Amino acid sequence: MKHKITIALILTFISIAIFWACKDEELPYVTGINKIELTITEDSTSYVFTEITCVLNKTPNFAIEQYGFCWDTIANVNIEKQTNNFSKLTSQTFQKNIESLLPNKTYYVKAYIQNGDVVIYSNELTIYTLDARPIVITSEITNILGNSAESGGTVNAYETLFPITQRGVCWAKTQNPDIADSLTVDSLGNGNYNSKLLNLEIGANYFVRAYAINSEGISYGEEKSFSTLDGVPDLTTDSIKNITATSATFYGNIIENDGLEIIEKGFCWNTSTNPTIANNIVVVTGNVLGSFLQEITSLEVIETYYVKAYMKNSEGTFYGNEISFSTNDGIPDLTTVEATNIAATSVTSGGNITDDGGFAITVRGVCWSTSTNPVNADAHTTDGTGTGSFISNLTGLNINTAYYVRAYATNTNGTVYGNEISFTTNDGIPDLTTAEATNITSTSATGGGNITDNGGFAITARGVCWSTITNPAITDAHTTDGAGTGSFTSSLTGLTELMTYYVRAYATNENVTVYGNEVSFIARNTVSDYDGNIYGIVTIGTQTWMEENLKTTHYSDGTAIQLVESSTSWSALGYTDKAMCYYDNSLSHANTYGALYTWAAAMNGATSGTVQGVCPDGWHLPSDGEWKELEVYLGMSQAEADAESWRGMNEGSKLAGNPELWSNGDLENDVEFGTSGFSALPAGRRHSDGLFYNLSTGANFWTATEYSYPVAWSRCLNSIYTGVYRSKLYNYTDVGYSVRCIKD
Repeated sequence: MKHKITIALILTFISIAIFWACKDEELPYVTGINKIELTITEDSTSYVFTEITCVLNKTPNFAIEQYGFCWDTIANVNIEKQTNNFSKLTSQTFQKNIESLLPNKTYYVKAYIQNGDVVIYSNELTIYTLDARPIVITSEITNILGNSAESGGTVNAYETLFPITQRGVCWAKTQNPDIADSLTVDSLGNGNYNSKLLNLEIGANYFVRAYAINSEGISYGEEKSFSTLDGVPDLTTDSIKNITATSATFYGNIIENDGLEIIEKGFCWNTSTNPTIANNIVVVTGNVLGSFLQEITSLEVIETYYVKAYMKNSEGTFYGNEISFSTNDGIPDLTTVEATNIAATSVTSGGNITDDGGFAITVRGVCWSTSTNPVNADAHTTDGTGTGSFISNLTGLNINTAYYVRAYATNTNGTVYGNEISFTTNDGIPDLTTAEATNITSTSATGGGNITDNGGFAITARGVCWSTITNPAITDAHTTDGAGTGSFTSSLTGLTELMTYYVRAYATNENVTVYGNEVSFIARNTVSDYDGNIYGIVTIGTQTWMEENLKTTHYSDGTAIQLVESSTSWSALGYTDKAMCYYDNSLSHANTYGALYTWAAAMNGATSGTVQGVCPDGWHLPSDGEWKELEVYLGMSQAEADAESWRGMNEGSKLAGNPELWSNGDLENDVEFGTSGFSALPAGRRHSDGLFYNLSTGANFWTATEYSYPVAWSRCLNSIYTGVYRSKLYNYTDVGYSVRCIKD
């Protein structure tokens, strides 16, 4: 530690005029010594005044033979006392160190200049050197325990001249302790040091001072006081865990012992409150601070106990807080698993034993009965030992019977049961559905079914049965399609064209034959479009026609047709090419009446020839000539067929179908109504104004023949006429008509 002692010495020489006796010459005019600083550091060899400076107010006009400073411990110093002499003066300012001063002294200092016998002095300055004894600071008291503490100090001293010979702290139970009391002797030198105060009395008040000694004497720091701890430990009884019928684990924690030695620790317990080490105890090894535990066995079943952690130190025996607990009743805890895989004569259940009650599980399983609260004297399973989950298979059950089930577990204390569950066995009847008929022709079809449950008994036969009357059975025509559950496919053959058939899947097990839902279909040839819609077909003369209006939303290559759902004219909406809709923009009309298409949509952009257009592969949009061939076959003369407007007698009646959909008029009252099998329905039309007309009164069909742009030939039926209307339809790009396809 460096100590700086600064002494300001201002020496002023005021208005001194010295005249030489032998000649008229001016003497130097001295203003004084303006500054003195004394600085002592650890590596100094002496106390030194530095920068003692004398300033002359003018350059002397004579040679100065000697100049410097003089000092002494007695006032009115002169050059006969201690001096520092210099050689020739080279400037108006001069300075010099004053060395070898003694500590704790008063000194008097002057500056001077000399020529021969003449000496000029500055004013005299008084200075004081400091005390050389150490400066000591006492550190705060820390780490206070029952019999010890820590302190220390900080020393600042002149180590070079007056080295520290001893330092430390001293303490006593009275104020102002000194080195005659208890003390530490710590490392030497300046700076900080730590001291340990040992062998203190528990719960006592002490006073402490740091000290340091050198050749100049002893110094003490300021006094600090503290009290040692009382030696009572911070001890807790934390918890009781893993409680069984005869055992438990005790947990404790010694948080603090005031620095004293732990002689013993453990737990004490009793069946009454406030247990002590005079009751039941267990000693836990490891006499250190922190958490500790111990498992206690040989406890009594269904007993309440009181527990405390304890420990011993030099001050006595101490206890933690009291905790109470009760041992288990020795009865296992278990639950019954819900029944699964319920069949006609078997089921799966089981249980879960979460606690053995403190005694090993020797038998476990489930028991069941048709009465509530079954016990293991009833039908039961045996499913191993121990705790945990187990699975039980209940067999030999009765069909369609309600049962009650409980899991059970047995230990040395007895048998206990889980919660009761109930279930009813299956009725032995398989569950199945009938598949819709597909691939329908005039003589065959594809059917099948799906058996999702065998009713608890193996399926020995399955298939479909069919008849022309409802509720067919295996006494009617049927297939045999293997055994077991799951989906199956059946082939129906030997059908009669245009007959309606009713079909049911069947399944047989050892108990019963059961049937699925009933489906029906008409034995006829069909065709399907890109969307999967199925259409019946009919042969009229040499032509084969669809029996229904087309309703696809795609061409056969998968290209979508623009579906418009607006009552604004298509041209106003910008759809002047391929567009379609449903009557009243309602999908509900599509299944019965089909869709309405612009002529461009029906033709798929073609304008002449045999045009597939919107029809499925192998089919095409009928030309005006093919419509004429159909009309002539039904009785119209060729001349009538070539004419326009309403023609023929009752060819329209023959083309129509389903009189319930036509409004009352001549058409459906004709005796030959529907005889052709064409089955035209009154699907109406979408007009160029965007509105819909003639549902239930009119059927309108495109042909593939363009008269001249934008005019195409079309056909129309109406409920008040029995003939067929042939016309050239203008603005076909903005009108929606039905489409019937004819086979290539």
